Amino acid sequence: SWLEQGHDFIKEQMFCHTLEELLSIPGASGNESKIRQVVREKITPFVDFITEDRYGNLLAEKTYGGGHGPTILLSAHLDTVFEIEPNHTISKEDGIWTSSKGILGADDRAGVAVLLETAKNLMNSSFSGKVKFIFSVEEEIGLCGARAIDEYFIWGVNATIVVDHGQWIMEFKV
Repeated sequence: SWLEQGHDFIKEQMFCHTLEELLSIPGASGNESKIRQVVREKITPFVDFITEDRYGNLLAEKTYGGGHGPTILLSAHLDTVFEIEPNHTISKEDGIWTSSKGILGADDRAGVAVLLETAKNLMNSSFSGKVKFIFSVEEEIGLCGARAIDEYFIWGVNATIVVDHGQWIMEFKV
């Protein structure tokens, strides 16, 4: 029945599937190894370079087209405030998602899903430039991972978009 709904519907369902998968993976602050590994596996086919820095942040980058455009930094955090309860179920009704027990964890797993989808979609775009991705750790306990990112990774960035809890924080350099 998905095929009858068309391409956009299928893309939306695939995004929701990815988000639901991310919402089932533990990753409270300081315990991000499982979610970091899943994100690494999901983004690797869509980037040129990926590494984990000394603090545990996942850093990736990709040059698109001829690479003669801006360098954009996209960032989301991997951790949750509290641990995601094992064996919880996610209910979806009228566009609202809830967890049967404990936290849903959508802050900031939705941002992670958006960055993964962006990496996938940029592969077929006309964008020419570089995109750097940061999936930081320990954001919920004081931006610890973000504060520890090696400065070299952000050199040359022209614009930054941080996706977190329904907020989009943008910074542009001229």
